[in-house]
This record gives sequence, C-alpha cells and structure tokens, in this order.
Amino acid sequence: MVDYIIYPGYKYTLNIEYCEPINTEECIEFLKTVDSCFKRFNLKTKEVVWESSIKPLESIPTNDRLDNTIIEKDNNNWTYSFFYTSMEGKKYTKQINLNIETGEFTSSTE
Repeated sequence: MVDYIIYPGYKYTLNIEYCEPINTEECIEFLKTVDSCFKRFNLKTKEVVWESSIKPLESIPTNDRLDNTIIEKDNNNWTYSFFYTSMEGKKYTKQINLNIETGEFTSSTE
C-alpha cells in the first residue's frame, strides 16, 4: 500500500515515500535511487524551485540495498542519513547535509 499526502485545495498528490514536506506549499523530493537528485517542489505553483546537480547516492553500487533513511531537520539545514547493506553483508551509512533554501550540499560523508 502506498500512502499519499493530499493537500486541501490542491490537485497534486505526492507519494510520501519520496517527499518530505517543508510547509503546506512546498516539499523536498528525493527518489532514493542512484540516479536521483534533490528537488524542492512548490505544490501551489507546481514548479520546481531548485534541483541539485549532484547525485548523492551515485557512489553506492547498484546492487547494494538501501535499508533506511533518517532526516534530521535543523531550520534550513537538513541531514539525510542513508543506511545501506552491501552484497557482502557489510553495513554502511552515508550522510548528506542539505541547505533546503539553496539546494547546496554543506558536506557529505561515507
């Protein structure tokens, strides 16, 4: 079953697995795949406010499994922690600090 966020008065529906609300009009979208980048989307205007050019998970081998994602929010700076498992069973964490106003990455660790 897929859960959705439906905002009253809008005709746009978001899959909550891929979007994190900022407020009632905007969200951060990230599909959690190797080719994905972050996007800030305005639900009211239905426009992308910004889209990052960096693909933060492209260094993770495609056969590794993404187990979990945790988002810590500190005003405009959000930290995404991606927990994944390699084919050999080793556990890894990749952290990305994202400025949600500008779309810039302030740091990235593996």
